[in-house]
Amino acid sequence: MLQVVYMLSKDLRFIKSFLLLFTLTALLFVFSLLALLQNACSNTTSKWNKFKQQTEIAFTLPGNVGNHVLAVEKGVWETSKIMDEEISYIALVGWNGEIIDSTHYPYISGGGVPENGVAAFEVGGEKLIVFGSDNTIYVKTDDGQIIDHKTFDLQGQVWTAPTLCPKNDKELYIIIPTLREYIEGGQSFHDTYVYVFVYNTETKKIDFASANQPIFETQKAFLGRDGLAVGHDEDGRIMLFIPITHAGDELKSKLYTVGINGDPLWIGDQGLTMTTGPAVAQKEDGLEVSAGTHADFYADTDTIPSRWIYFFNQDGTQLWPPFHRPGTLPSAGPIYTEANGDRHPERIFTFTDVNDVTLYILDGKTNELLSERYLGNFTVPQIITVDKEVDGCKELLYRTARYFIGEDNNLHIENKVVILHLDEEGRINSFEEVFLQPDIAYRSQGPLSFIEVDGRWILMVGARISIEFGDTHVYFIDLGHVSIEGTWYMYKRDGQRTSYLPLPQKPAPVPEEELLGQNYPNPFSPSTTIEFTLREPSHVEIKIFNILGQKVYTLVKRNLPKGKHRVVWDGRNDKGEKVASGVYFYRISTSQPKQTRAKRMLLLNAIFMFMPLFA
Repeated sequence: MLQVVYMLSKDLRFIKSFLLLFTLTALLFVFSLLALLQNACSNTTSKWNKFKQQTEIAFTLPGNVGNHVLAVEKGVWETSKIMDEEISYIALVGWNGEIIDSTHYPYISGGGVPENGVAAFEVGGEKLIVFGSDNTIYVKTDDGQIIDHKTFDLQGQVWTAPTLCPKNDKELYIIIPTLREYIEGGQSFHDTYVYVFVYNTETKKIDFASANQPIFETQKAFLGRDGLAVGHDEDGRIMLFIPITHAGDELKSKLYTVGINGDPLWIGDQGLTMTTGPAVAQKEDGLEVSAGTHADFYADTDTIPSRWIYFFNQDGTQLWPPFHRPGTLPSAGPIYTEANGDRHPERIFTFTDVNDVTLYILDGKTNELLSERYLGNFTVPQIITVDKEVDGCKELLYRTARYFIGEDNNLHIENKVVILHLDEEGRINSFEEVFLQPDIAYRSQGPLSFIEVDGRWILMVGARISIEFGDTHVYFIDLGHVSIEGTWYMYKRDGQRTSYLPLPQKPAPVPEEELLGQNYPNPFSPSTTIEFTLREPSHVEIKIFNILGQKVYTLVKRNLPKGKHRVVWDGRNDKGEKVASGVYFYRISTSQPKQTRAKRMLLLNAIFMFMPLFA
């Protein structure tokens, strides 16, 4: 008996030892696997980790820094100018603040450096940078290496950032305005020209013969500093919208529209002075173009200047009466954003009275004034749009600064980014503020821009510390996994300031079985679930109808982000009353793409559901 107990205890000790060894081996395997996974994850998110611990970079460029940053893998491209020497710089600044690449060139007196000196596009996973210097066109990699450059016999000097749009799968149009300054009769005049070059993405060469002559030219007339805008009509034709101010006793502005080959299309004659950069919106029934004007002369009274925003159809006809605010001027070109899902983008623009900036939102379909908001003093008027909550309702972002005397009797500066939340109708209903570090940033005119990092969107804000030495900070604000509009509505630029216009793409119809699923359970009592899928953000309406075609209930009527959605109908009508048993239909309508689908369902109230039990 004792021998049996001894043998059993010996076996138990062996089993315990074996189990302990097995457990340790298993734990070692698990920890090794976790370490491998963590290493793999850290490799895939290394780019994001670089930003997660870095909230700003600081650098110094000669002269007056523009703070119109365009971000790439290696850092940010920045522009600056030296007023006394009439020299402009386009530089690539690394994330550690070092200057990786810098090109300087003479700028036109009185014009200054382009507001966004470089344009960017991607081909084969590689981002390329395009800009003009005097009369030379450069194509560089995003780390500053020259791929190709050509010096052309241009009339004048490069005036604004290039505009880029594909010609086909292999070729890219580079659209560059130039300005020639000269003296005649003791007066200074400007001639404006627009050239179109072709870049071959396979040979990586600029076609030297593609722009022997400008496609557009005017004498004694100049292009505004915001530059031109580009859009596609419903047939995919590329249209250039060029705001020109003609010299004379009373300066007159005209909005010229030409094709990519220079064919004249139409001229919008505002009859006023100076034009802000035009904006182009793609609507359900074609393009809309808007531009702001302001006058140096006075109209009906001796004290109030006349300033307007004009709206045109793509054929040049005036769409709406011009928007007018006495005593103010349009401070930035309009932008558009689809805020209420009717496929008529809302119009957003700002007016300035000295330093006071006011924001206006007009309904894209009715032109009704949806919102008017005072943005404050020293506000950078360029607005960008996002869907921060990814709920189909848009947010508007802008930057502003406030000067004040502190308790130490010194001048202080408070810089912040303001986020305005719009409701489903496109009206402002709330706001939030993100404050930058105080007391270090001089107010600058640089707009906001974005960089995408591992699926997250980083908002970049540039600010000058001093005017004399070009000391600059660029701040990073993590917005997370938000929806950024890839829109051309902001001065011919998107939220990343690339100046690139992609080929038009119409949303493909979603297959019926993917767009609208069959409800479940079916038959049902008292409620049922309906699933549907959106490939693009869209305005969605789901309505319930009875067998006579009468509307019973509106289940959904709102903007929704792309993805899979699920809603529940509880068998009640719009009055909250339970409906009778029978056959009902549920119908979905979407705006992007424009589709309608319907399916049938059967409601059986409780008495009918249990009738089979008594049969």
